[in-house]
Amino acid sequence: MYNKFMKEYEVLGHMTRVEKYDTPNFFLPHHGVYKESSTTTKLRVVFDGSAKTTSQKSLNDNQLPGPALQNDIPRLELCGALLGARLYKKIINSLKLSFTNTCFWTDSTIVMGWIRMSPHLLITFVQNRVTELNELTGYSVWLHVNSKNNPADLLSRGLNLDSLIHCQLWWTGPSYLHDHNFVNKNINCDHINLNNNNLPDLRKTIQKNTTTLIDCLFDFERYSSLLKIKRVCAYVLRFVYNMRMKRERSQCKTGLLSVDELNESQRLLVKLAQMHSFSDVHYCLQNKLPLKNKNTKRVLGLNVFLDEHNIIRVGGRLGNSSSFQYEKKHPILLCDPHDFSPLTPAHFLIGRSLAAPACEDLTAATDSQLTRYHRIEQLRQHFWNRWSKEYVVELQTRTKWKTNQSDIALDTLVLIKDDNLPPLKWKLGRVIKVFPGNDGVSRVADVRTATGILRRSFAKICPLPLQPEDTEGE
Repeated sequence: MYNKFMKEYEVLGHMTRVEKYDTPNFFLPHHGVYKESSTTTKLRVVFDGSAKTTSQKSLNDNQLPGPALQNDIPRLELCGALLGARLYKKIINSLKLSFTNTCFWTDSTIVMGWIRMSPHLLITFVQNRVTELNELTGYSVWLHVNSKNNPADLLSRGLNLDSLIHCQLWWTGPSYLHDHNFVNKNINCDHINLNNNNLPDLRKTIQKNTTTLIDCLFDFERYSSLLKIKRVCAYVLRFVYNMRMKRERSQCKTGLLSVDELNESQRLLVKLAQMHSFSDVHYCLQNKLPLKNKNTKRVLGLNVFLDEHNIIRVGGRLGNSSSFQYEKKHPILLCDPHDFSPLTPAHFLIGRSLAAPACEDLTAATDSQLTRYHRIEQLRQHFWNRWSKEYVVELQTRTKWKTNQSDIALDTLVLIKDDNLPPLKWKLGRVIKVFPGNDGVSRVADVRTATGILRRSFAKICPLPLQPEDTEGE
């Protein structure tokens, strides 16, 4: 096995056989390292470059020192991804072909996390390369390849030539590449379990208050029309998209704004408004932190959460309804004093600001006597009256159970409140079962009493204080 390894080094040109030599000469000590569990190369030869000669110099002392490593492996993997993106652009520009879809691969989960992040959250070295990488690849898909299916790992981890010749992974790649729908099957990389908080090279101070940043991105005070601000934002997003795709003009967007562009514009405006008013709430929800400080406690009664677009929505009991639409069960959270809030719901419902002059009451007017303008105004007034009288959305507010307290444990001794019994005559019982709701909070329990089993809400039972033997272990 040792002779085979050394012969392979000789074939590769890493060393040459010397039959005769003159003095002075030096020998480099080396020894074999055998690893039985290895499936590729069971024996490796280690050369001792630090061995001293008679002049007290070693091979390492005579080598040119390399550059200092800088938190390197993730950064080197990012540089490798950037090099691949640059090579892709060179190839695309030299070919007289057009491609409908392009996908990129990386075996680094850290690089995947950096690519998915906003570059301003990264330190300068990583930020510059991620920005260039995004400009080169545009909206192409980035996919993750694990070590098992990565042909590049065969050489970097050691594989002799005899094994490489018969290695199907090296010559044909992973088997799933032969499936025409492999992109659709691998596009969801959530199984990688990326966590932005654990990524290296993030900026040490990420400002939670994004007021200045948002004011620079969009000036809400300039607009008083919801339609106009949506269209302006949609054109800004189109400009950004076309600038990224400027080398692939066939994919640039032109003409009238599409419904998807307007919807994306509205989502962005909502997120900017929420980051302006509820930056602390958004930060806590995104990082799964409890809402405990004074700026986040104001929304505890709304059971807020982040949807798939990172927009803060209201939870609550309406989530159990099967007849209401998602937008009604989970309305978007907006702050009243914000400039974007007067645009909603007033502009959605009456078509103008709430501070605009009131129009005459047309709810009882006959349709045949109305002009088109007054007919539209009548429809708006009818809609406004219905909305103002319906209080379904108000049911979202939680007046209690705002925070998750410790559940009543099984076998707990409790007193059962009974309004029909005189004072000091409450029943005594022991909890035998609890019933958690969809949010994981238990509010109802079965209690065994002397006369049978009763089902009561937590508001009607009082756990007795812990016994001395219970408190000693705490």
